[in-house]
Amino acid sequence: MGSSTSRRERILVETDFLFGINPLDKLHDYVINIVRLSKNGAIDCFIPTSALMEFRAVLYSRGKEPSEVLEALSIVREFLRSSNIGEIPLKSEHIISGETLRMRYRELTYFDAIHAGVALIENMTIVSYDEIYSRLEEIKWRKITEFQK
Repeated sequence: MGSSTSRRERILVETDFLFGINPLDKLHDYVINIVRLSKNGAIDCFIPTSALMEFRAVLYSRGKEPSEVLEALSIVREFLRSSNIGEIPLKSEHIISGETLRMRYRELTYFDAIHAGVALIENMTIVSYDEIYSRLEEIKWRKITEFQK
């Protein structure tokens, strides 16, 4: 009986998932479908703290004020908690793994490399709209748009 729990897919969502929380975002319906699967126990869903750091950096790069960034982060945190999405704290091994991947795949951005490093070390499938992950032989990737109703 316990084997069904261990067979659930463990997915790692990243920054595009966070922006997809917004009902106006093109990925919103997919985010809601992932949340439904997570709440129903069909998948185990996690987010790395590096995605929250990237989310924050993007908001600031778009000219948001600290009060707006704080409000957005608070909304995201509450959404993640209520959606049964676990948070993976960033460790040095994630960063080193990401840099190792970035040496091989120069097209990886700073944050994409870290997210990929987390997925590799934690043995998770990364779920993202970003197709860069499809080129990484070391990790499993699913496009977020695969999560339809």
